[in-house]
Parts: sequence; C-alpha cells; structure tokens
Amino acid sequence: MWNRIKRLLLPPAFEGDEEKTNQARLLYYLLVVIIIAAALFPVISLVAGASIEPVVGILVAILISVSIGLSILMRLGFVQQATIILGFVWWGIFTFGIYSFGGLHDTAITGFFFLIILVSVLAGWRVLLTFSALSVITFVGVFIAEQSGNLQPDINIPSDSADLAMPIVIIGASTLVLRISVRFLTNAYDRARESAKKLENANLELQVSRDDLAQRARELERRTRYLEATASVARDVASELDPDLLLKRVVNLVTEQFNFYHTGLFLIEAGGKYAVLRAASSQGGQRMLDRNHRLRVGQEGIVGFVASQGISRVALDTGRDAVYFDNPDLPTTRSEAALPLRVGGNVIGVLDVQSTEAEAFDEEDIAVLQTLADQISVALQNAQLFHQVEESLETQRLAYGDTSREVWQRITGGRDAVGYQYIRGDVVPVKEKPTTYDQNLPEISLPIEIGGQVIGHITAWEIVIHKAIRAFAADDPPYFLREQDFDRFLVLERRTR
Repeated sequence: MWNRIKRLLLPPAFEGDEEKTNQARLLYYLLVVIIIAAALFPVISLVAGASIEPVVGILVAILISVSIGLSILMRLGFVQQATIILGFVWWGIFTFGIYSFGGLHDTAITGFFFLIILVSVLAGWRVLLTFSALSVITFVGVFIAEQSGNLQPDINIPSDSADLAMPIVIIGASTLVLRISVRFLTNAYDRARESAKKLENANLELQVSRDDLAQRARELERRTRYLEATASVARDVASELDPDLLLKRVVNLVTEQFNFYHTGLFLIEAGGKYAVLRAASSQGGQRMLDRNHRLRVGQEGIVGFVASQGISRVALDTGRDAVYFDNPDLPTTRSEAALPLRVGGNVIGVLDVQSTEAEAFDEEDIAVLQTLADQISVALQNAQLFHQVEESLETQRLAYGDTSREVWQRITGGRDAVGYQYIRGDVVPVKEKPTTYDQNLPEISLPIEIGGQVIGHITAWEIVIHKAIRAFAADDPPYFLREQDFDRFLVLERRTR
C-alpha cells in the first residue's frame, strides 16, 4: 500500500522518451505547486482576517480538482493534452478575475503572462501563439466592454488606449522572446543531449572493447593452458610403450590436466561393430569397465557416431542432444566431446571427454583436443608396434633356440665322447663327466653358449690351480707353467673363492 502511494507521489516516467518524461516531470511539479497554493489560499486569507467570497472558494475548488484530474491524465501518457487543458483553465480563471473585478487595471492580468511562460515551456510554439492571441483577444474584449459601459470594474479608473496597448505589447514581446529563448534552449539541450549520447555511446563502446579485450585475454589464457596441457600429456605418454599402461595413463593425464569430469578411451574391436571402453578416469567409468561397456558403431551415442564418421562431435547440452547416450554411471554430465583416434586415415578409437558445465567446449577447444587425440593415436600405434615387435622377436628367439638345440644334437648325436679333458699335456675324450680330485674342493665351470643356448661347459678344479701356484711360488713350477700364466691362475683362483 505504501509503495503504491509512493509511486503516486513520484512524477511519471516514460521509458524510451526522455523529452516526454522531462515535460511530464515539470508539469507534475507545477500541478503540485498549484494544488498546495490553492489549498493554502483560504487558510492564509482567514489568518489575515480577509473575507473569502463564495465565488473565490468555488474557483479554488475547481483549480484543485482540475489539477488532480490533469495529474491522472498525465500519468496515462497524455502530457501534451494535460498541458493544453491546464492552459485553458488558467486562462479562464484569470479572464473571470479581470472581468469580475478590476478590468484591465486588475492584478489578475499578470496571470496571462504566467500563462504565456507556462505554455512556452511545456508546449510547442503553435500552442504558445494560440494562447498569446487568445490573451490579446481577451484584453481587447475587456477594453471594449469597459468603454461601452457593459463592464463596471471595482477599480474606478477609466481605461484608455494606453491601458490596452501596454499588455498587448508585453504579451507580444514576451511571446517573441520566449519563443526565441525556448528554441535556443531547446537546441542547446538537444546538442547537449546528443553530446551526452555520443559520450555514452563512446563509453559503451569503450566498455564493450574492454570487455571484449578481457574476454579475449581469458580465452587466450585458457587456450594457452590447453596447449600446455596438450604438450604435457603428449610428452608424458610418448615414453610409455606398454599399450595397456598407455591407455590408463592417457585418461588420467587428460582428466588431471584439463579438469574434466570424465575421460574415456574407446578402441574399435577387430570386427568394427563395437567401440569398446578400454580405459576411464572416473568412478563411473570404472564401473563401465567392470561390465565391459561398449557402444555400437554408428548407432549408439556420440562415441558411436564419431567411430562411424571419423569426425569430432560435441554435445553442448546433453539434455537437448538427440545423439547423446544417457549414461546412469555419469549422471552429472552436461556437455560432452568425442574425438576420433585416427591412424593412416582409419579410425582406431575415440577419445571421450565430459564436463559438468553446459557449453564447456568451443571450436578452438575441439581443435586443441583433436590435436591431442592425434598425438595419442601416434603414441598408441607406436606402443602397439613395439609390443608386436617384441612378441615377434621372442617368437624368433625361441624358434632359433630350438633350431640351434636340434642342430647341436644332430652334430653330437653320433659321437661317443661327451667332452674332452686336458691331463698332463694331452687332450683326451671322455664319455662321462670327469670327477674332481677331491669331492670337497670347489670347481669353476663356465658355460659355452651359442644363440642363447648352452651347448657345453669348461670346468677346472681348484686343486690344480693351487698346486700350480704353490709350485711357482717355490721356484719349482711344472715344465708347462710359464711366468705369464701365473696372473691368469691367480685370477682364476680369486673367482673360485
């Protein structure tokens, strides 16, 4: 209730029409002054001891009622009409005053000058000319009435032509001056308003430029962060040559570096019918891995679409995207981007990233993420090729070892001797493993390998080495022991300890 009263006590405003709003505000304050002055007039007269004639009370009541009615009319948008009506009411009251009381000598004649000022400020020049002409006609009519005796003013001063010419000249001069002044002020106001509007537009453009620059700075910062994250992920995954570890590392690094809600990596199975989830970073993704989550290529979700078409796909609002696969394991997803993993023109998988924010990806983000997806594809291909080469080498090594074993078995299969033994300068074949001189003494045995396969051993016993060393130390070495061989026996002795 109080808010409604406050709105009624405030001047009206018309959105989009500043000139009309200013005119209404001026007329509103004028009506308020008229109402207050009219209401206080009887009170001041009574306090001063002056009597109030009934006709004056009627005029006061009419003036207050008309002012309230014009205030309501103005709030309805009829500002110009309210101004004209007020002008006619004003003109009628003061015409009645000079006709009923003092004629051209009555002080009420000054009200016509206020009328001219009023309409010059609140109305156009046509209304100003109309009321100026109406005032002049009133003066002429009152003068003729006085001269013909039809009007007997209370002030017993005869009127002459000077009494008529003076107000007419004043009204005419006032009209001309006010017209020129109002036009000048209006033009000045229009220029000031235009300048203010230009300044406002300039400030608005400056603000827009500042906002645009700030937005570009934020976008550049985000793009830089994305590029740094892409380089970091590419650098970290390039050194991983185990395909399974590589997939796990990729999804964890992408989620960590880009702050995504979920990252999943799908690989297309050999038949090409399904894209199978091979790694995921979120808890929901782990549940999907446990149940061997897969999507039909070209038929299910954004991942299926990308796996079929080989182009990236973005769902800026998953609630409105018809292709989006509603996954209960990822309930807070609001936007999703899927990017193909391509090798040599073939799609081998899909990198799927999801965010809890709507419209989280733009075209530049997708370009950066696609570059990352291409790098992941290369790293994955390298890891798979390395794994295949390792498997091939292992297969060849095993096959070569089996072949070498078979060949040596064929070579030695027809021989009676299983080895050879050096005894006192002679090399003699043996049919079984020779025994040591003392079973408690250790022996040194060196394998003979070819292609990773052991085909024999060279064995020496420590007792022989000790005897040779002792004989050499006693200056009584065996005839076959040379001085340069001493170091070799000494090394052989250390290795048997």
